[in-house]
Amino acid sequence: MTTNIFIMNTIYNYRKLLNEYIVLLIKFPSSNRILAATVLGVFFMLVSCTSEEKSPEDIKTKTDETLLTLTKNQFESSKMEMGPILDTVFHSFVKTSGFVDVPEQNKMVIGSYYGGKVSDIYVVTGQNVLKGQLLLSMDNPEFIDMQRDFIETDVLVSNLQAVLERQQKLASGNVSSQKDLQQAETEFMIATAKHKSLKEKLKLMHIDIENLNVNNISSHVVVKAPFSGSISHILVTKGQWLNPDEQAVEIVNTNTLLARMEVFEKDLSYLRKGQLVYLQLPDRTNLNFQGDVSYIAQQVDKDKRSAGVIISINAENRDILVPGMFLTGNIAVDDFKVSVLPEDAVIDIDGRYFVLMFLNETETDYLFKRIEVLPGRSMFGLVEITNTTGFKSGALFLTKGTFQLIQAEE
Repeated sequence: MTTNIFIMNTIYNYRKLLNEYIVLLIKFPSSNRILAATVLGVFFMLVSCTSEEKSPEDIKTKTDETLLTLTKNQFESSKMEMGPILDTVFHSFVKTSGFVDVPEQNKMVIGSYYGGKVSDIYVVTGQNVLKGQLLLSMDNPEFIDMQRDFIETDVLVSNLQAVLERQQKLASGNVSSQKDLQQAETEFMIATAKHKSLKEKLKLMHIDIENLNVNNISSHVVVKAPFSGSISHILVTKGQWLNPDEQAVEIVNTNTLLARMEVFEKDLSYLRKGQLVYLQLPDRTNLNFQGDVSYIAQQVDKDKRSAGVIISINAENRDILVPGMFLTGNIAVDDFKVSVLPEDAVIDIDGRYFVLMFLNETETDYLFKRIEVLPGRSMFGLVEITNTTGFKSGALFLTKGTFQLIQAEE
């Protein structure tokens, strides 16, 4: 505003001087008018140059727009980070999906070899159990008869063994006939076979045969865990009659986990045993699991046009997985070396991609230069930089906070 008033006053004064000078010029003799006109022209050239000067407010200093300065306090308070370009390996992938499972030998549905009424259940679903731990107990009067028969047969076998040994001595001295010896051998063998059969049956009922006697015969038997694991299902209730062909408890051992996946027919030719697999839970993409291909089905499902693939899951983060969970996966079928930066280091501005390279620092500031790059493939939060030849070895880049800094400069 002040500048405009100054200019208007100057113009007014120039006009006033001009009018006075013209009057004087007319009064000049004709011989001196040319000199006076020349002086007047030089005067107005100087006036013109003076009037075209810009005010300090209009002066702008041109700076390099690719350079950005950031104070160290801003860098620390915004939790920004710097890092170099890294060399790593990217993969070509075959996509797959499936569910978590355990090997067949690590799961079992347990029942009873003999029917009975369920008297007690000692476990709950999800509980971890050890091999030999009690799962449930049953009662059946027939259990009493089996134990009685075993005790009787045990005594009979001892007696028949003594008879057989006596007949063998008599036969060796020709005191007894061969017929009596054969009879003794036959009776002993029959009793021994029955004794062994009853013994194995009682073992299946988890009855302590060594300490079984007429004083501890019971109608009560227990069902024990065949191996350590966790209870996945309980299929009976207390008081229920459990038949020999019915299921009671399902137990799984999750020390070894696998993924049963499906791969489309068109991708099967790329698969090989031992290939690395990256697995994810659809709702927990921040968690990553790894495994490797351990089995590839040799037959394609005619309806699905896909084949089964078994993935052995590595130990890391495996305790989060539970049999039955849905998984997605990427099978690495090809490798290639790349130079990468974190995705946060590369900013898209109207279809062009930029990074901020660290140049130098002062006591209070960092100086960065904005450089256009050509991104390639991206994977696991990293992006390939294809034009790295112009960067010095060990060059540092802003890897966190790049977007907010560039946006502040736009």
